[in-house]
Order: sequence, then structure tokens, then C-alpha cells
Amino acid sequence: MKRRQKRQSILARFTIITVIALTLGFAVSYTLLHYYNVWSIRNDGNLYANYAKGMVESKLVDVPYDEYFSSSTSVAYQQLRIEMRDICDQCGADNLYLYTVNADRTERTFLFTVATDIESDSQVSEERGLGSISTAPLSEYEKQALQGDEPQEPEPVKNQFGNDLCFYRRIVLPENNGYAILGLDYDYNFADTLVSEDTLAFAVPIVVAVFGIAIMELVLLSRYIIKPIRNVSASMRSFAQEGKAPEEPLVAPHNDEIGEIVTSFNQMTTDIEHYVAHIEEMTEERVAATTELQVAQRIQQSLVPSVSHEETDGYDAFAFARTARAVGGDFYALTPLDDGQLLVIVADVSGKGVSAALYMSMCLTLIRRKLQDTMDPALALNEANDIMESNNTENMFVTVIAGIFNQDTGVLTYANAGHLPPLLTDGTFLDPDPGIALGLFEGAGIVNETTTLNPGQGILLYTDGAVEANNEAKQFFGEERLATAVSGCTTAEETVRTVVDAVDSFVAGKEQFDDLTLLALVAKKREARHLSVEVKPELASFASIRALLDQLHLDKPLQSRITLACDEAFANVANYAGASRASVEITRTSDRIAVCMRDDGTPFDPLSKQPEEREFEDFEFGGMGIAFIKKSCDDISYEYADGQNVLTMCFNL
Repeated sequence: MKRRQKRQSILARFTIITVIALTLGFAVSYTLLHYYNVWSIRNDGNLYANYAKGMVESKLVDVPYDEYFSSSTSVAYQQLRIEMRDICDQCGADNLYLYTVNADRTERTFLFTVATDIESDSQVSEERGLGSISTAPLSEYEKQALQGDEPQEPEPVKNQFGNDLCFYRRIVLPENNGYAILGLDYDYNFADTLVSEDTLAFAVPIVVAVFGIAIMELVLLSRYIIKPIRNVSASMRSFAQEGKAPEEPLVAPHNDEIGEIVTSFNQMTTDIEHYVAHIEEMTEERVAATTELQVAQRIQQSLVPSVSHEETDGYDAFAFARTARAVGGDFYALTPLDDGQLLVIVADVSGKGVSAALYMSMCLTLIRRKLQDTMDPALALNEANDIMESNNTENMFVTVIAGIFNQDTGVLTYANAGHLPPLLTDGTFLDPDPGIALGLFEGAGIVNETTTLNPGQGILLYTDGAVEANNEAKQFFGEERLATAVSGCTTAEETVRTVVDAVDSFVAGKEQFDDLTLLALVAKKREARHLSVEVKPELASFASIRALLDQLHLDKPLQSRITLACDEAFANVANYAGASRASVEITRTSDRIAVCMRDDGTPFDPLSKQPEEREFEDFEFGGMGIAFIKKSCDDISYEYADGQNVLTMCFNL
């Protein structure tokens, strides 16, 4: 179970913050005063050290050296110590001393040491009196002073005399007695004493005054801020729990910032009630709109699936569609026809969203139906344009490229209605008549174009979502990159997938505003195809032969020519050969159809006589049929083998 957090009062926080601030203020003041006094001592110490140096040298210069330092009990020496103690007192130092250093700098020999305090003076006089020796190593400060560098920083020294800051100066001794070091000691703890005194004198009264002001502020804070805020807080909790504004609005206690908060709260609760009601209404509308959009998306996907693949032994076709929004305006059709041909459509409707999707579904249905009815792309698009233009109240239009592919001949017959030019998989763009978009003007005048796809060659139909895809640098994918992407692709799916990957890599995740639709068609080399049927040599059996010919799915003129030639040849067999059985074998290659008709009747070579130019009434019975067969075929041959008549009729594709 989640532990309930303890509520913290603003007043308590303010009190804690005040105490912390006072404590920090006192600590900062003490620290700053401490360092200020230490700095003052160091700064003044250098001044006093220079002053003491001048005074000591002036005292020693006119008096014989031996007279001063021959004996510690001599009157001259005692008088010198009195004068040195006065100098020490004038400098405010605790100790003042003078000593020489031997040549090896291993010993100090004190000439005198004095202290401001009488009791301390007696002690240092005994321990550091005339002739006293110290073997402690010289510090860097002393070495600098001995060289005459006069260090500005004091040396911190802690010994039996206390915790001091020591200033050193070099003294020139009279009568060529060399140099000595003059030292002044200041008590380090004296800085803390000064700080304590300053704190008591200045900081404590300030702290007391600030504390008193803080107490007054706490009282005013509780009365004019805390209490009104608590009332607002209680009303907020009630509003959050019950979901409605208080029956009685809060009363602003004063015309100040708190009063403005109370007034704003009253207005906020009223506004929130209106907003909640409005949001509930909008939510219901949005849920309904979302549901309708999802239904529209499912309907569109059923009409135009995201991918579609059709493949026979004559072609390989693959299509891909991706909308920029939930629903889009691009569409395609990839529809195999009963005669083995393939209907292809790629189109782009103006606009975006639901309106474009609705218009798209109407256009797709209309154009596909017209194509299947007419089997003529230009005629189908022109008829569709007239229907769309007469009912185009929203001034929408659609660019279309539609075609019919004959897998037997490799010919793609297509028409362009203001759409982008097709791209061959070798990277070459076709240049068809540009036409105009459907739905704009009556009488579009769209014309048919043809292109032949050799086995292994393909074509790509696409919308502007490919070439106008743009990246973060606002560059377009363009036709050059599209041509490069399809080059070298061998299958329809590879062609489409390669383009999609190239576009996605180019845009690098940038949101696109155009739908992307691609349709690739690749012609395949057809293997030889064999069909056969064995029939009775009766006229009624030709229905079986006709059914066999229908499986070739040829265009109507060629289909009719082959059917009539076979009908005439089989009629001769049925009527005159006296056969007991017959058979038909059909072999189809990429460029020719061979029909081999066999029967076991009387041997008869219809090709034994050369054709003659005769009038109709001059033909013998059956001779006219043989002449028709010869004229219908591109090549014909006869042989009698294994007791059978074998007539072979060839037709070029």
C-alpha cells in the first residue's frame, strides 16, 4: 500500500528557511570577519616589520657593537632591550627578536628577544637571551630574509611561545659584523578574538533585528497568505473529488495578489465545468469520426491492398501502396483478364484525406469497369472522363495511366491522362502523349500508346510520392535517383522493393505528405506450350477443338483466323476422309502457333496441286476450302506417316 506523504506547512517551511538563513548569515559574517582580520594583520605586519627594521638599524648604527652585545647584564644592553620593547609595543607585536646565522646556516645565535607582555618578556629573555643558540633548520622565509628578499607573507609558526605569524627582515649590523634577522611575532589567535568582538558588536544586534522582523513576517504570512491559501486548497480538493464548482464561490479577503488568486480560482472552476462539458461532446464526435475513418481505411484497403502480386508464365507483376495519412488518394489495379491479358492502372487523386479516398474509390471502379468493357485504354479513359466531368461538383481531378498487357506478344497498350511518364527497368523514361487529368474538361482527347516488353524487360508505373519525396535538406528524390534504383532489377517485386527502400533511405524518417504507389510489370519468356485432343471425325466434334483453341487466349483477329482454318480442315476430314479417328495437337512458342491435324482416312495431299487463279464457280467441291486454308496460314505442310494423314498449319504471332 502506498504510504501517504505527510503534509508540510508553508509556515513551517518559512520558519525553517529563516532559521537556516540566519545561521548561514552568522557563519558567513564570522568567516568573512575572520579572514578580513587575518588579512589586516598580514598587511599591517609588513608595514610594522619595515618600520621596526628602520628603527632597529637606527638604534644600532651610532653605538659600538661590542658595547651592546658584550654582556646581557650591561646597562647598554638593558637599555637596548627597553628601547626594543617600546618598538615591539609600537608595532603591536607579541615578540620582537634579533639573531645571527652562522655561515653553514645550521645555527641561530640570538642577540635579544623582547615581548610586549612583562611576564612573557621575562620568559623569552631567559630562553632566547643574548648568546642563546637554536639549531632548528632555517625556514624558506628566513632564507629569503637573509638574502634581503623581505618576504611579504608571514610564516605560521607553532612553538612553546604560541601560535604565531612571523615577519622577517634582514638587519645590517654595524662595524662590519654582517647581517642579522629581525623577527616580529603576531598571535594568530588574535584574529579570532577580533572576530568575536566584531560579531558581538555588529552581527548579534543585526541577527536579533532580523529575527524580530522574521517573527512579524510569520504572523502576517499566516494571516494574509497561509489562511486564504488553505481555503483555496480545501475548495480545490472538493472540486477535484466532486467534479463541480463549490455552491458558494470563495470571497477574496483583500484586494491583493491572494485576492486575485481567489478570483481566478472561482473563474477557473466555472470555466472547467464548461470545458469538461465541451470536451465530452468533442470526445463523442471524435470517437464517431475515428470509427468512420477506420471503416473508410478498411474499405480502401479492400479496394487497394498494400501489396499485390500476379504472375503467369508470361508476366510477373507486383504493386505497392502506402498512404501518407489514414486514407489516401492514390490507387492502382492489377487485374488478370480471362483471355490471359493483364489490366494495369496507377492513378493519383487531387487532395488528401477522406474526400480524396471517396473520390478514389469511385474513379477506380469506373475506370476498371470501362477498361474491361472496351479493352481499349484510351477509349476507357475518355468515357470515364466525360462521366466524371459531368458530375464533378467539388472540382476534383485524377491523373491516370492505364494499360493492357498482352503476355503472348509482350505488347503493352496504355494511355496517359496527365500522369507521370512510365520508366523502363533499364533506366529509360518513355515519352507518351501527356494527356490531361480526368474530370477537368469534357473531351479529354486521350490517345493510346504502345511499347513492347521483351522477355526480362520491365516497366514501372508510379505516383509523385516517389519522385517528390523530400529529405530534411528539402531535396527531392527525383527521376534520376528513381532510374538508378530500378536499373538491374530482374523481378517485379525486386523493382518495387528496391524503390521503396531507396525512397525510405533518402527521406531518413522525415514525414511525407504524398502517398506512394508503385506498380512494376516484367515480361517473361514463355516456354513452348502443347495442347492436344482426340476426337471422332464428326462435325459435332469441332466444339472440342474450338475449346482447345480458346485456351490460347489470342487477340480476336488471329483467334478467328486460326479457328476458321481449323474448322475448314476438320470439315474436309469429317466429310471426305472416311476416317475412324482423328486428333489435333497445338504447339505454341514465343513467335508461332502450329496446329497439327491427324486422321487415319484415305491418303490425300491437299497441297499436291499448285493454286490457280479461278473463278468461284470453277472450283471443284472442297477445293475452295483448301484454298482458304492455304491463304489463312503463314506456313502449311502435309505428309502421310504411320498410316495417317498429317496436316500441319502454322500461324505467326
